[in-house]
Amino acid sequence: MIQNNFARIGRQNAEFALQFVKDEEFDLVSHSLLGTQARKVRFNPTTGSAQQKFLTDVESPPIVEPIHVAADDITFF
Repeated sequence: MIQNNFARIGRQNAEFALQFVKDEEFDLVSHSLLGTQARKVRFNPTTGSAQQKFLTDVESPPIVEPIHVAADDITFF
């Protein structure tokens, strides 16, 4: 169940980003979305330039079931 939810995150993020660009009327020159490879992105806000590098040999972190804790079992201070 959790794994299926994580599987949709990338697609939902991509759809949101494309809709945001459209709504804000940005000029989109190029995009690189979805797929199975991780990317490293460098962005320079002063110049607007961006660089992308596909990463290899990246291990995905294990998906762990969340721990359910009763609300009255938590002490913050």
